[in-house]
Amino acid sequence: MISLRENTCRYLRERCPLPVMGLMAVMLNTAPAMISNLPWVTAVRHGLSIFIGLIMLRMVDDLADLPVDRLKHPGRGLVTGEIQKELLRRVAMAGIVLLLLLNPDLVHIAGFVGIGIFYGAFYKFKKYIPIWWHPLMVNIIFMLIPVYAGGTMSRPFVYLAVFVWLGAVAHDFAHSAHDFNGGEQDPVGSLGRTASRRAALLGVSGFGIASVAGLIFWIDSGRPWGFLFTLALMCVVILRPAVRLVRQPDAQNAGLFYVRGFLFFLMPMAGLIVDQLLP
Repeated sequence: MISLRENTCRYLRERCPLPVMGLMAVMLNTAPAMISNLPWVTAVRHGLSIFIGLIMLRMVDDLADLPVDRLKHPGRGLVTGEIQKELLRRVAMAGIVLLLLLNPDLVHIAGFVGIGIFYGAFYKFKKYIPIWWHPLMVNIIFMLIPVYAGGTMSRPFVYLAVFVWLGAVAHDFAHSAHDFNGGEQDPVGSLGRTASRRAALLGVSGFGIASVAGLIFWIDSGRPWGFLFTLALMCVVILRPAVRLVRQPDAQNAGLFYVRGFLFFLMPMAGLIVDQLLP
């Protein structure tokens, strides 16, 4: 029988490569923590919580989408049985408990409970929610991370949160543009080229609106030039693939955004870290 450790390792290798998840947590946490000048112990605790939270959300998402993945992604370990869902549920529950232990104050506990209720309701009623709303709802966590990491809801942090959230939403629309269909009641169906182009347009529009939010953050936060430079660079990087995706919203062009979509909001966070390090 497969052990809990082996089961978890298989899942992480397939769905949550630790270097990738760790890099994302560091980028999203470090910049807000440095701007707020948080104590390093608090910053490390927040970073670890973000890292665990992102992995737990991926696990919950995969467990909830298992019926659909049986049709769309038959080769995944959870579908083939190589990864046992009951063992993965234990790991997810343990991770949630660890999050609460890392954040023992009442404010954070209430926040995590609220997030849990939101995602629990989302996954329970997901099949009744139009597929066009899914990227906006499932990525809500990315709006909360910068505020949590910085420990404040001041105006610049709100715009930074909107920038990260819309970047994540745009990424989901863009890299899945070819895969939008009529809903989970017909998971292998398709609304055809029109729906794919609509998803592509929503993705490209999301990147554009996110850029505006990033620009407002740049102005409100004292014009950190590293942030602006990397944001402009990423806009240039995704421009040509964006045009290709709208013209031909197929799997090949959508796949170009799997990495680029994440880098769109992660690279400006790296630029923001550099801004804080420079005198």
